[in-house]
Amino acid sequence: MDNFNLIMKEIDRYRRIEVPKLVAKVRRQANNFKILKDLIINIPKYKSFSDENWRVIAVDGGMDHTSLEGVGFAVASARAFMITLGKAKITDFNDIQLFDTPASDIASIVSSTFMKSLEYYVAKKAINEIDDDIPTLVLLDGAITFPDTSVNVTNIRELSDAFLKYQKNANDFFNLALKKSKVSVIAVSKDARRAKYLRALKCDKEVMDKLNINKEKLEILRNLIENESWRERIALQHIIRKYSPDKPAYFEPLDVSVAGITHGEIPISILKREGVCSTYYLYPNSSHALYLEFPKWDLSKLDSLFELFNDLCRISPVVGYPYPLVFVDELTRVTKSFSSKVFTQLIYEIRDIAPDIARDLINSKMRKLLH
Repeated sequence: MDNFNLIMKEIDRYRRIEVPKLVAKVRRQANNFKILKDLIINIPKYKSFSDENWRVIAVDGGMDHTSLEGVGFAVASARAFMITLGKAKITDFNDIQLFDTPASDIASIVSSTFMKSLEYYVAKKAINEIDDDIPTLVLLDGAITFPDTSVNVTNIRELSDAFLKYQKNANDFFNLALKKSKVSVIAVSKDARRAKYLRALKCDKEVMDKLNINKEKLEILRNLIENESWRERIALQHIIRKYSPDKPAYFEPLDVSVAGITHGEIPISILKREGVCSTYYLYPNSSHALYLEFPKWDLSKLDSLFELFNDLCRISPVVGYPYPLVFVDELTRVTKSFSSKVFTQLIYEIRDIAPDIARDLINSKMRKLLH
């Protein structure tokens, strides 16, 4: 029997015998998550904000890095795109930065930290320019508990430098956002780095008592997340789809700034002091839920913020993802073609100062292009 027939025979066997077992196992495990259904909050009706006096500022960044002979270079771009609803007014703030990175495995986190720093820098520029006259929602790409890593940032010079700059720009932004009473912030991620929401639930005795959830039941969920390859987002979006199939919904926000929920302390001091809440949001027919974080001081505005957020997702070309972030993502993307031109020009600039080093870098770059 040839390989094709053998494969088809095995696929047929697996479909008949193993798939029913697999489906039964997944359904049995998923049933454990139904204890969370009472945490679901529906957004009851669609409200169009096209004629409302609201500002939306979408902030995103892009980056690329390369490693040559013992030297790493990176280019980061960030943009804050401000839309005033009801007035069709658009304002743009952007910046680009070059920096060196270690030619090692941590180059990516160094570059990401510089990029996030630049995002907060342009976000602060944007809200610094506005009057506190109408409500403003700032949409950030990525969690505000970033970097949420166990890496010791003080051991490596380039990472320490990037981290300190990130802390300053992030603190400056959130301090200004808190001073402006009509500015609110929602950070949007396609996924959480770890099961932060369930960890936060375990720390919230009031919510657990309200739902009559004991720690043993929660431990079953945690084990399913950590040991059975269930991602937290998949589990929670499954519950929303089952119990709120036709309405946009989110889970009751929980405080994730409690010690032990993130890998390390939240590096933004004002958020560490005031608190950070998280939730999952799902738009009907969207491919997956979004993990959201926001400063705890915005809890009182949540109803109107989610009505606006939901409307931005409703009219988006990417179903269930706010359209201003879709738009700004296209504007900030750093393509390989662009970064290659930047790095090439940078090497030729180095040649004027240190021809011997530049020659090795040029040779290294040529080898990379040829392979």
